[in-house]
Amino acid sequence: MSSNPPDPEVEAEPAGGYVELECVDSPFSDSSSSSSENDESENDDLDLDRAEDAAEAHVPRMGVNPYMFEPVLAEEAHPREEPAAANPANQDRLRVLDWCQCDNCTLMQTVEESICCREYQQIVDTMEETDTPDACLTRHEAYNRIVLCPFVLKVAYIGYSTRERRQMPQDQNG
Repeated sequence: MSSNPPDPEVEAEPAGGYVELECVDSPFSDSSSSSSENDESENDDLDLDRAEDAAEAHVPRMGVNPYMFEPVLAEEAHPREEPAAANPANQDRLRVLDWCQCDNCTLMQTVEESICCREYQQIVDTMEETDTPDACLTRHEAYNRIVLCPFVLKVAYIGYSTRERRQMPQDQNG
């Protein structure tokens, strides 16, 4: 086996295992760049500064904005409905029950409370999957087990109060 003579352009590896090389063609090297390259990079920096200034001119300066990155619901995606109380025709709901479609509604104190379960399409769709599709939601067998069960109501209340980060009031009954 013959050994090749060492290449004069390659330095021997130092004892620490690291080789220090100089990069001659680097655009980041100040020693090899010409004055025209410096002028071009300064112009690029000025153009970048101008672009940033123009962009910042259109961005309002503000402090902390906690919902800054939350998606915004497009108006046409979910049109706002007028509150029931805003419509004068709905004031009749406080005196007569002709708006009730399930035959189980009662007169309420406010227009907002005067809503029939059959006015919500999701409830109608859910009731159609049952044995009594035309009945009132409150007459369904699961209503008493789910909606009127004190344990379920307490668990739901804890979930909502935790989500809202409010302290649940202490009850004497536990």
